[in-house]
Amino acid sequence: MCQKGSTYVAIDFETANQSRDSACAIGVAVIEDGAVRESFQRLIRPPTDDFSDWNFRIHGIHWKDVEHEDDFVTVWGDLQQSIGDAVYYVAHNAGFEQQVLAACCDYYDIAPPDTEFLCTIEAASMLWPLESYKLPRVCQFLGIPLKHHNAQSDAEASANILLKAMIQGYSPECAASEGTGLWAAKHLSNEIMQLVSSIVEDGVVEADDIHAAATWMERNPEAVSVWPGSELMRRLEAILEDGIIASTELDEFHSLCNALLGLNERKKARRSITKRPGAMSVCFTGFGPGKVAVRAQAEAAGYHVVATVTKRLDYLVCGPVQGPSKIEQAIDRGAKVVTCEEWQAILNMRG
Repeated sequence: MCQKGSTYVAIDFETANQSRDSACAIGVAVIEDGAVRESFQRLIRPPTDDFSDWNFRIHGIHWKDVEHEDDFVTVWGDLQQSIGDAVYYVAHNAGFEQQVLAACCDYYDIAPPDTEFLCTIEAASMLWPLESYKLPRVCQFLGIPLKHHNAQSDAEASANILLKAMIQGYSPECAASEGTGLWAAKHLSNEIMQLVSSIVEDGVVEADDIHAAATWMERNPEAVSVWPGSELMRRLEAILEDGIIASTELDEFHSLCNALLGLNERKKARRSITKRPGAMSVCFTGFGPGKVAVRAQAEAAGYHVVATVTKRLDYLVCGPVQGPSKIEQAIDRGAKVVTCEEWQAILNMRG
């Protein structure tokens, strides 16, 4: 067993039937110093021998496998002694594990732990654009081995998802506190993909696009901590380091953008980011978190929303904290610069 004082402990329950207090197995993976140091499984004897056929088909555990095992009180007590105090518990679909833990504690009249849970579904959906965030799909995407519905394997997979998310900038502290970092993690990935789409929408990447992208990243520093902002910024810094933007660097950056959008690697079931024929393009600046709402309103009205000033931009809408550089770029490229009030009037006329 591991030493006390573990920082994160991933757990996964399997249940005998639909009742949350029927835990029949628990998987544990202990994260210390940025790695999974230990993982194991304990079988649990539930309160009754009621094992549903459905649950048995999922995890393969039956009453005969657990009738001589310890009950939840003993197993949980042993785990508390061995894993020590965790800053967070970790689980994929943490709500289910929380419910099972609470129901088992309630059944045996023991105090539930007050340790907060981190959900790796939430972490994964903040960082990686997938069509599904079920555990097998996330593990496949990240190259994590998985024997699904084996409690030890599921717990270890959740632990490894968390570790990979933290490498990409996911902050457990921000997720727990619902702070600014959580807003960034939830929304900036989409913002970055819009930026990337804007860069390649005309099929050519120019030096101005590199400078515009670098300026956007500087104005949105939290984006560097969120995939794919970290990779985008690393490449931009390498291109701008010597002050010369070579044609080969432009081609390589174009390839990176295409790869990030999935044009070279996969077709994704997601909202089209291609400009519809005849649609006017609009960019918003100076709105902060409120940009999500105004972008959605514009898209609903039929506008093509972009993240930066493109070569064929129609409108730049300025919020309360806009910067001058984007306005200058828009004027230079012939776009119409409007205030929030003027933009609302345009939408009202269109509607």
